[in-house]
Amino acid sequence: MKNSHDFIFAAVNALPDPVYVFSENGDYIDVIGRSAGDGKNLIGRNIYEVIDKHLADRFIAIIRETITNDEPNIYEYDFDDQTCSIGAAEPGKIWFEARVAPFSFMDKRCVLWLTRDITEQKNIESKLKETSFSDPLTGVYSRSFFITELNSFYHRFLRTFRTYSVISVDMDGFREMMEVYGQKVCDSILVHIARVLQRVLRQSDVVARLGGDKFSVLLPDTDVKGAEILAERLRKVLESSDITTPSGKLKLTASFGCSQVSAQDEAYENSVSRAEIAVSMAKLAGKNTVRSIL
Repeated sequence: MKNSHDFIFAAVNALPDPVYVFSENGDYIDVIGRSAGDGKNLIGRNIYEVIDKHLADRFIAIIRETITNDEPNIYEYDFDDQTCSIGAAEPGKIWFEARVAPFSFMDKRCVLWLTRDITEQKNIESKLKETSFSDPLTGVYSRSFFITELNSFYHRFLRTFRTYSVISVDMDGFREMMEVYGQKVCDSILVHIARVLQRVLRQSDVVARLGGDKFSVLLPDTDVKGAEILAERLRKVLESSDITTPSGKLKLTASFGCSQVSAQDEAYENSVSRAEIAVSMAKLAGKNTVRSIL
Protein backbone atom coordinates (compact mmCIF):
# COMPACT_ATOMS: atom_id res chain seq x y z
CA MET A 1 0.00 0.00 0.00
CA LYS A 2 2.84 2.35 0.89
CA ASN A 3 4.42 1.81 -2.52
CA SER A 4 1.06 2.65 -4.12
CA HIS A 5 0.85 5.89 -2.15
CA ASP A 6 4.46 6.74 -3.00
CA PHE A 7 3.73 6.23 -6.69
CA ILE A 8 0.58 8.42 -6.57
CA PHE A 9 2.39 11.20 -4.72
CA ALA A 10 5.33 11.05 -7.11
CA ALA A 11 2.99 11.33 -10.11
CA VAL A 12 0.94 14.14 -8.58
CA ASN A 13 4.07 15.98 -7.49
CA ALA A 14 5.07 16.26 -11.15
CA LEU A 15 1.90 18.15 -12.08
CA PRO A 16 2.29 21.85 -12.94
CA ASP A 17 -0.73 22.87 -10.82
CA PRO A 18 -1.02 22.57 -7.03
CA VAL A 19 -2.85 19.59 -5.58
CA TYR A 20 -4.32 19.79 -2.08
CA VAL A 21 -5.01 16.84 0.14
CA PHE A 22 -8.04 17.62 2.32
CA SER A 23 -9.39 15.56 5.17
CA GLU A 24 -13.12 14.99 5.46
CA ASN A 25 -13.28 17.90 7.93
CA GLY A 26 -11.40 20.33 5.69
CA ASP A 27 -7.92 20.05 7.21
CA TYR A 28 -4.98 20.64 4.86
CA ILE A 29 -3.11 17.30 5.03
CA ASP A 30 -0.62 18.15 2.29
CA VAL A 31 -0.01 20.45 -0.68
CA ILE A 32 1.92 18.92 -3.56
CA GLY A 33 2.75 19.64 -7.17
CA ARG A 34 5.49 21.68 -8.83
CA SER A 35 3.71 24.98 -8.09
CA ALA A 36 2.76 24.16 -4.48
CA GLY A 37 5.08 26.95 -3.30
CA ASP A 38 3.72 28.92 -0.34
CA GLY A 39 0.81 26.50 -0.14
CA LYS A 40 2.99 24.36 2.12
CA ASN A 41 2.29 26.90 4.87
CA LEU A 42 -1.34 25.71 4.87
CA ILE A 43 -0.52 22.20 6.05
CA GLY A 44 -2.11 21.55 9.44
CA ARG A 45 -4.62 24.38 9.11
CA ASN A 46 -8.35 24.08 8.51
CA ILE A 47 -10.08 25.51 5.46
CA TYR A 48 -12.21 27.82 7.64
CA GLU A 49 -9.01 29.58 8.74
CA VAL A 50 -8.05 30.31 5.15
CA ILE A 51 -11.14 31.34 3.16
CA ASP A 52 -14.43 32.99 4.08
CA LYS A 53 -17.18 30.87 5.62
CA HIS A 54 -19.50 30.89 2.61
CA LEU A 55 -16.86 29.43 0.28
CA ALA A 56 -15.48 27.13 2.98
CA ASP A 57 -18.97 25.67 3.46
CA ARG A 58 -19.07 24.94 -0.27
CA PHE A 59 -15.64 23.29 -0.19
CA ILE A 60 -16.68 21.06 2.72
CA ALA A 61 -19.87 20.08 0.87
CA ILE A 62 -17.81 19.17 -2.21
CA ILE A 63 -15.31 17.17 -0.14
CA ARG A 64 -18.01 15.19 1.65
CA GLU A 65 -20.04 14.64 -1.51
CA THR A 66 -16.94 13.27 -3.26
CA ILE A 67 -16.13 10.93 -0.36
CA THR A 68 -19.75 9.74 -0.03
CA ASN A 69 -20.16 9.07 -3.76
CA ASP A 70 -16.65 7.60 -3.98
CA GLU A 71 -16.08 9.02 -7.44
CA PRO A 72 -14.22 12.02 -8.89
CA ASN A 73 -15.93 15.17 -10.09
CA ILE A 74 -15.17 18.63 -11.55
CA TYR A 75 -16.20 21.95 -9.99
CA GLU A 76 -15.63 25.65 -10.69
CA TYR A 77 -15.27 28.38 -8.08
CA ASP A 78 -13.83 31.86 -7.77
CA PHE A 79 -11.79 33.94 -5.34
CA ASP A 80 -11.71 37.70 -5.03
CA ASP A 81 -9.35 39.86 -2.98
CA GLN A 82 -11.71 39.65 0.03
CA THR A 83 -12.18 35.86 0.00
CA CYS A 84 -8.78 34.47 0.90
CA SER A 85 -6.69 35.57 3.91
CA ILE A 86 -3.59 33.65 2.83
CA GLY A 87 -1.34 34.33 -0.13
CA ALA A 88 -0.85 37.29 -2.40
CA ALA A 89 -3.58 37.02 -4.98
CA GLU A 90 -3.93 40.00 -7.27
CA PRO A 91 -7.03 42.18 -6.72
CA GLY A 92 -10.09 41.13 -8.66
CA LYS A 93 -11.85 37.85 -9.31
CA ILE A 94 -9.81 34.73 -10.02
CA TRP A 95 -11.51 31.58 -11.32
CA PHE A 96 -10.40 28.03 -10.65
CA GLU A 97 -11.39 24.60 -11.87
CA ALA A 98 -11.11 21.86 -9.25
CA ARG A 99 -10.83 18.17 -10.08
CA VAL A 100 -11.67 16.37 -6.86
CA ALA A 101 -11.17 12.65 -6.25
CA PRO A 102 -11.64 10.44 -3.14
CA PHE A 103 -8.46 9.15 -1.56
CA SER A 104 -7.45 7.22 1.56
CA PHE A 105 -4.36 8.49 3.38
CA MET A 106 -3.05 7.25 6.74
CA ASP A 107 -6.41 5.63 7.49
CA LYS A 108 -8.20 8.93 6.91
CA ARG A 109 -10.89 9.58 4.34
CA CYS A 110 -9.51 12.37 2.19
CA VAL A 111 -9.72 13.92 -1.25
CA LEU A 112 -7.14 15.00 -3.78
CA TRP A 113 -8.08 18.52 -4.93
CA LEU A 114 -6.28 19.46 -8.15
CA THR A 115 -6.80 23.14 -8.88
CA ARG A 116 -6.24 24.96 -12.17
CA ASP A 117 -6.43 28.72 -12.80
CA ILE A 118 -9.06 29.29 -15.53
CA THR A 119 -9.38 33.08 -15.11
CA GLU A 120 -8.20 33.83 -18.65
CA GLN A 121 -10.67 31.31 -20.08
CA LYS A 122 -13.51 32.84 -18.02
CA ASN A 123 -12.57 36.36 -19.13
CA ILE A 124 -12.64 35.27 -22.78
CA GLU A 125 -16.04 33.62 -22.26
CA SER A 126 -17.32 36.77 -20.56
CA LYS A 127 -16.14 38.98 -23.43
CA LEU A 128 -17.72 36.68 -26.01
CA LYS A 129 -20.95 36.66 -24.04
CA GLU A 130 -20.88 40.45 -23.70
CA THR A 131 -20.24 40.81 -27.43
CA SER A 132 -23.20 38.61 -28.31
CA PHE A 133 -25.43 40.58 -25.93
CA SER A 134 -24.33 44.03 -27.04
CA ASP A 135 -24.76 46.10 -30.17
CA PRO A 136 -21.15 46.65 -31.33
CA LEU A 137 -21.73 50.26 -32.43
CA THR A 138 -23.75 51.76 -29.58
CA GLY A 139 -22.99 49.46 -26.65
CA VAL A 140 -26.67 48.97 -25.75
CA TYR A 141 -28.17 45.49 -25.87
CA SER A 142 -28.47 43.63 -29.16
CA ARG A 143 -31.68 42.64 -30.91
CA SER A 144 -31.18 38.97 -30.00
CA PHE A 145 -30.76 39.75 -26.31
CA PHE A 146 -33.80 42.04 -26.34
CA ILE A 147 -35.95 39.31 -27.89
CA THR A 148 -34.73 36.81 -25.29
CA GLU A 149 -35.56 39.19 -22.45
CA LEU A 150 -38.93 40.10 -23.92
CA ASN A 151 -39.85 36.45 -24.29
CA SER A 152 -38.85 35.85 -20.67
CA PHE A 153 -40.95 38.77 -19.43
CA TYR A 154 -43.92 37.62 -21.49
CA HIS A 155 -43.87 34.14 -19.94
CA ARG A 156 -43.42 35.66 -16.50
CA PHE A 157 -46.53 37.77 -17.18
CA LEU A 158 -48.49 34.61 -18.06
CA ARG A 159 -47.52 33.11 -14.70
CA THR A 160 -47.69 36.13 -12.39
CA PHE A 161 -49.52 38.89 -14.31
CA ARG A 162 -46.64 41.27 -13.59
CA THR A 163 -47.03 43.86 -16.30
CA TYR A 164 -44.43 45.45 -18.53
CA SER A 165 -44.40 47.93 -21.39
CA VAL A 166 -42.40 48.52 -24.54
CA ILE A 167 -41.25 51.79 -26.09
CA SER A 168 -40.22 51.84 -29.75
CA VAL A 169 -37.91 54.68 -30.76
CA ASP A 170 -37.44 55.76 -34.39
CA MET A 171 -35.26 58.69 -35.44
CA ASP A 172 -36.90 61.45 -37.45
CA GLY A 173 -35.33 62.06 -40.87
CA PHE A 174 -32.51 59.57 -40.41
CA ARG A 175 -32.50 58.47 -44.06
CA GLU A 176 -32.07 62.08 -45.18
CA MET A 177 -29.26 62.57 -42.67
CA MET A 178 -27.50 59.53 -44.08
CA GLU A 179 -27.64 61.03 -47.59
CA VAL A 180 -26.39 64.42 -46.43
CA TYR A 181 -23.85 63.57 -43.73
CA GLY A 182 -22.77 60.00 -44.55
CA GLN A 183 -22.21 56.87 -42.52
CA LYS A 184 -19.61 58.17 -40.07
CA VAL A 185 -21.72 61.08 -38.83
CA CYS A 186 -24.84 58.92 -38.66
CA ASP A 187 -22.96 56.32 -36.61
CA SER A 188 -22.08 59.06 -34.10
CA ILE A 189 -25.76 60.09 -34.06
CA LEU A 190 -26.79 56.55 -33.14
CA VAL A 191 -24.19 56.43 -30.37
CA HIS A 192 -25.50 59.77 -29.08
CA ILE A 193 -29.09 58.49 -29.02
CA ALA A 194 -28.04 55.34 -27.17
CA ARG A 195 -26.31 57.45 -24.51
CA VAL A 196 -29.40 59.62 -24.06
CA LEU A 197 -31.55 56.51 -23.61
CA GLN A 198 -29.15 55.01 -21.07
CA ARG A 199 -28.84 58.29 -19.16
CA VAL A 200 -32.58 58.94 -18.82
CA LEU A 201 -33.97 55.44 -18.32
CA ARG A 202 -33.87 53.39 -15.15
CA GLN A 203 -31.22 50.77 -14.43
CA SER A 204 -33.82 48.00 -14.61
CA ASP A 205 -34.96 49.01 -18.12
CA VAL A 206 -33.60 47.06 -21.08
CA VAL A 207 -32.42 49.30 -23.94
CA ALA A 208 -31.62 47.67 -27.28
CA ARG A 209 -30.83 48.66 -30.85
CA LEU A 210 -32.97 46.57 -33.17
CA GLY A 211 -31.21 47.71 -36.33
CA GLY A 212 -30.60 50.88 -38.32
CA ASP A 213 -31.99 53.83 -36.37
CA LYS A 214 -34.57 51.75 -34.50
CA PHE A 215 -34.27 51.29 -30.75
CA SER A 216 -36.58 49.56 -28.31
CA VAL A 217 -36.96 49.71 -24.55
CA LEU A 218 -38.43 47.07 -22.23
CA LEU A 219 -39.88 48.59 -19.04
CA PRO A 220 -40.42 46.04 -16.25
CA ASP A 221 -43.38 46.55 -13.89
CA THR A 222 -44.56 49.58 -15.87
CA ASP A 223 -47.98 50.22 -17.41
CA VAL A 224 -48.52 52.17 -20.62
CA LYS A 225 -49.08 55.44 -18.74
CA GLY A 226 -45.69 55.09 -17.09
CA ALA A 227 -44.19 54.27 -20.48
CA GLU A 228 -45.69 57.45 -21.95
CA ILE A 229 -44.15 59.54 -19.16
CA LEU A 230 -40.72 58.03 -19.75
CA ALA A 231 -41.05 58.37 -23.52
CA GLU A 232 -41.97 62.04 -23.19
CA ARG A 233 -38.97 62.62 -20.96
CA LEU A 234 -36.75 60.94 -23.55
CA ARG A 235 -38.27 63.01 -26.33
CA LYS A 236 -37.55 66.27 -24.50
CA VAL A 237 -33.98 65.35 -23.56
CA LEU A 238 -33.19 64.27 -27.12
CA GLU A 239 -34.80 67.39 -28.60
CA SER A 240 -32.80 69.66 -26.30
CA SER A 241 -29.52 67.93 -27.13
CA ASP A 242 -27.48 68.41 -30.26
CA ILE A 243 -24.52 66.75 -31.95
CA THR A 244 -21.55 68.41 -33.62
CA THR A 245 -20.88 67.50 -37.27
CA PRO A 246 -18.32 68.85 -39.77
CA SER A 247 -21.12 71.10 -41.02
CA GLY A 248 -21.99 72.40 -37.55
CA LYS A 249 -24.38 71.42 -34.79
CA LEU A 250 -27.30 69.17 -35.66
CA LYS A 251 -30.59 69.03 -33.79
CA LEU A 252 -32.08 65.59 -33.29
CA THR A 253 -35.63 64.39 -32.74
CA ALA A 254 -37.33 61.01 -32.63
CA SER A 255 -40.82 59.54 -32.62
CA PHE A 256 -41.91 57.24 -29.80
CA GLY A 257 -44.51 54.46 -29.64
CA CYS A 258 -45.66 52.81 -26.41
CA SER A 259 -47.59 49.65 -25.64
CA GLN A 260 -48.33 47.44 -22.66
CA VAL A 261 -48.51 43.65 -22.49
CA SER A 262 -52.07 42.35 -22.62
CA ALA A 263 -53.81 39.19 -21.42
CA GLN A 264 -55.02 38.81 -25.02
CA ASP A 265 -51.47 38.67 -26.39
CA GLU A 266 -50.71 35.32 -28.00
CA ALA A 267 -46.94 35.88 -28.14
CA TYR A 268 -44.25 38.25 -26.93
CA GLU A 269 -44.15 39.92 -30.37
CA ASN A 270 -47.64 41.41 -29.96
CA SER A 271 -46.63 44.23 -27.62
CA VAL A 272 -43.70 45.18 -29.85
CA SER A 273 -45.91 45.20 -32.94
CA ARG A 274 -48.34 47.60 -31.23
CA ALA A 275 -45.48 49.86 -30.15
CA GLU A 276 -44.19 49.97 -33.75
CA ILE A 277 -47.67 50.86 -35.03
CA ALA A 278 -47.76 53.62 -32.41
CA VAL A 279 -44.45 54.94 -33.79
CA SER A 280 -46.03 55.12 -37.24
CA MET A 281 -48.92 57.09 -35.71
CA ALA A 282 -46.40 59.48 -34.14
CA LYS A 283 -44.73 59.99 -37.54
CA LEU A 284 -48.10 60.71 -39.16
CA ALA A 285 -48.89 63.17 -36.36
CA GLY A 286 -45.90 65.29 -37.33
CA LYS A 287 -42.92 63.43 -35.77
CA ASN A 288 -41.11 64.34 -32.54
CA THR A 289 -44.05 63.12 -30.48
CA VAL A 290 -45.31 60.19 -28.42
CA ARG A 291 -48.23 57.90 -29.22
CA SER A 292 -49.44 54.72 -27.55
CA ILE A 293 -51.66 51.71 -28.21
CA LEU A 294 -52.98 49.46 -25.46
